Amino acid sequence: MAGELVLSSFLQVAFDRLASPEVVNFFRSGKLKDDLLRKLKIKLLSINAVINDAEKKQMTDPNVKAWLVEVKDAVYESEDILDEIETEASKTKSEAEFKSTTSKVRNFFVNPFERTMESRVQEVLNNLEYLAIRVELLELKKGSNAGDGVGGHSSQRLPSSALVDESSIYGRDDDKEKIIKLLLSDDTESGSHPSVITIVGMGGLGKTTLAQLVYNDKRMDDQFGLKSWVCVSEEFDVKRVTRATLEAITLSNDDAQELNTLQLKLKRN
Repeated sequence: MAGELVLSSFLQVAFDRLASPEVVNFFRSGKLKDDLLRKLKIKLLSINAVINDAEKKQMTDPNVKAWLVEVKDAVYESEDILDEIETEASKTKSEAEFKSTTSKVRNFFVNPFERTMESRVQEVLNNLEYLAIRVELLELKKGSNAGDGVGGHSSQRLPSSALVDESSIYGRDDDKEKIIKLLLSDDTESGSHPSVITIVGMGGLGKTTLAQLVYNDKRMDDQFGLKSWVCVSEEFDVKRVTRATLEAITLSNDDAQELNTLQLKLKRN
């Protein structure tokens, strides 16, 4: 339709920029605070979660249309910032060949680009936060791009495994260490009652990835003699989960049909 704003593709461009090796390495190197990149991704994901619904409602709701215009400006500003960071990262890489002079200067002075860019990123974050708060007021619903299925109906959650490529993950070390500290703490000991540590957040934030990082940490192997990874569907079935846990531990299929039998076998293992 004429006048309709379609931001889905523009948001994808922003996400591609966020994943750019140049941008990632620039933040990792300490030139900008690493958590700024993570926060920017989170804010854009929160907007992306409702963008399909907003694009449908904009022709009948002027407030939604105005919101989308503001989102467009914020996304464009984000892309501009990330483009400039990519350019600066390439420039810095070239200058690294002349370390004898450049490195000494950077040790004593703060790069004006870095100081200005940090302020601009924070400004965009504040703007996105304001836009995210208005989502509830506009009654925008999560759509298929947020993993909920078309029209807001929930879709079957894809199963996961404990395997993870740690080389492609950044910015989760602090969260990982906090969870591991809880798991290794004496406070988690509660007799016969197992402790539960929950990881909550909207879809796409990397909750499963964080759990995988913790699960595969060597300290978990040293601390716990037995561990298993089980994916629980939205329609919780205690017998299915018990069988999956048993099979994860024994690495073999079990044909037992009774829950009691499965639980007894699990208890013996």
